[in-house]
Amino acid sequence: MLLSQYEQAWSDKRNYDQMIWQTPTISLGIVAIVIGGLLGCVSKYRGTFLVPIIISFALGVVLIGIVQLRKHHFFQNAIVRDLERIQVDIRDLVPEGHDIKFRTGQILGDSSRYSESDVPRSWLATQSAYHWFYVFMWMVFVVLLLLDLTTLPHYYH
Repeated sequence: MLLSQYEQAWSDKRNYDQMIWQTPTISLGIVAIVIGGLLGCVSKYRGTFLVPIIISFALGVVLIGIVQLRKHHFFQNAIVRDLERIQVDIRDLVPEGHDIKFRTGQILGDSSRYSESDVPRSWLATQSAYHWFYVFMWMVFVVLLLLDLTTLPHYYH
């Protein structure tokens, strides 16, 4: 039973790892296409409400991506905790194995198993892609919000 739980939890972890990369890529890809299309025809639709509506749509896509990214990160952390608990139970049954490390800090702290040539210990290696994606998506959101707010006054004079 522990093995099947471990396999399922590992599969879920891999899925959430993939989603951490896919969510911002897809969200920002949609936004790039929408904004690119908007820029291509901005002169044609200037003076209509289409421009702020399209920018608002892009804002919504980024906001949904941010929420989804946070959700995937939450579940990714929960799965890692589950894997660590299952691993402790397996360790009680089979004491001669070695624990799998799931967190960057654990891996970087174990220099006996992970040498500098295997696992770089530079500042960049210690960074979480999730945090960078999260900050970048908020930056895109703020830029789009400012762009949306600056286009609206043109329609009220």
